[in-house]
Amino acid sequence: MTAEEGKIRPVISLALEDYLLGVVPYEMNDSFPPEALKAQAVCARTYAVRHMNRTRDYDVVDTTNDQVFKGVSASNKNAAKAVSDTAGIVVTVNGKIADGFYSASNGGQTEIPENVWKGKTDADCYAVVDDPWDLANPDSLTRSAVLMKDGTGLYRWMTRLIREAVFSEDAWISGGFTGGESEFRIDRIESVSLKKPKYAAPSRLYTEMEMKLDVSGRKVTGGTIGPFIPAGSFTITLKLFPDVLAALGIEISGNGNEIVTVNETKTLFQITAGRYGHGVGLSQRGAQWMASEGKKSFEEIIRFYFPGSELRKMNTQDLAPVSVPEILIPHIADESEEIEPAPQATLMPVTDKNIPDGAYMAAVEGIDDGSTLNLRSRPSMASQVVMRLIKHQHLIVLDELDVPGWAHVKTDAAEGYVMSSYLQKLKTGGK
Repeated sequence: MTAEEGKIRPVISLALEDYLLGVVPYEMNDSFPPEALKAQAVCARTYAVRHMNRTRDYDVVDTTNDQVFKGVSASNKNAAKAVSDTAGIVVTVNGKIADGFYSASNGGQTEIPENVWKGKTDADCYAVVDDPWDLANPDSLTRSAVLMKDGTGLYRWMTRLIREAVFSEDAWISGGFTGGESEFRIDRIESVSLKKPKYAAPSRLYTEMEMKLDVSGRKVTGGTIGPFIPAGSFTITLKLFPDVLAALGIEISGNGNEIVTVNETKTLFQITAGRYGHGVGLSQRGAQWMASEGKKSFEEIIRFYFPGSELRKMNTQDLAPVSVPEILIPHIADESEEIEPAPQATLMPVTDKNIPDGAYMAAVEGIDDGSTLNLRSRPSMASQVVMRLIKHQHLIVLDELDVPGWAHVKTDAAEGYVMSSYLQKLKTGGK
């Protein structure tokens, strides 16, 4: 038990392998394939060892800012076996313990630490590579929208983005067309392509979208607005983050790191965004698919996500116990509370298929960067904190309660209650 700046922080210390029993089934569901759970156990063990003996009163926190820890449940037999079967095995690079990073879904391409966290390297065991396993998994979170080639049915905010870009073109200005919303029409979208990757090849983290389209406008003659006439063909460039993704309602994390793809058919362009989390290291959804469909072993999964690494077995019984601050209590005045951020912060997976009638998707947005929102066991400030949710965490809102200000929510790993004022309903399409 420690006290600092008016806060009481109970810290629990336990053996590493026991600690993992309370981590693995909450970072990756106990129903995942055995080899995927083993890969998760190896990553979680690696991360814990790498972050032991910090210059503070504890090693890791019990949220996604490090790793979710919720204690040991006898019901999580598959995860327990995965921990036992991989006892002591860690990921190493150049003879040293690696970071062991992982996230929910990489969107079809892995990321490297230096592109996410300043000063983070371990470059020898990470690479930017395409991940067909994550891409093929139907439970990998993606958001899609369509642009019809005939210009009909466009999302309202997307139309506005296009219109503002066209209105700034010299050909439109010199043509004498009016600048009103009702005097602009998209006749045809000829092409949609992605440009300007944020990082060097082979990164597909594109930041711009180029569109070639035919439009019509109206002119004012003698005080009268005339009919629509062709204004010509225009090539415009739009920013993907946040402009296009927000306009189409396909943002996922709000971090501007989604992998975007464009698929063309005879009648439309489908814009899809993927990646839930930072994308570095192991993809939980990719590992799930490698194990279930590819029949890959945990060793093969680790080699794929940590190229250049080696698996080594260490005697974890000789390590000091892992110290976890079980609860952090500031002055109870606000449901949003500050904790020390760590580079591992990840988002829990949320399967948004088959959402119950009346439920909807929302994200934790009403908190500061680096803060967390308490997920509680009951709709009361006095109830137990189940876990802490980081900013941009997606949730399924099952219902808004009669108890003012509370919502009943869930993820794939947890269920509970949060203050609804900190949630932002996600767009699911529309115009």
